[in-house]
Amino acid sequence: TETVTATGQFERSEESESEEEVKKRLKGLGYIS
Repeated sequence: TETVTATGQFERSEESESEEEVKKRLKGLGYIS
């Protein structure tokens, strides 16, 4: 999955993190609406 680091860069991760969780984090950080 793709995650965003503290620096705001996208990282591809093999960790078991659902896309929903990623989207929630991105929304919380204001990356997506």
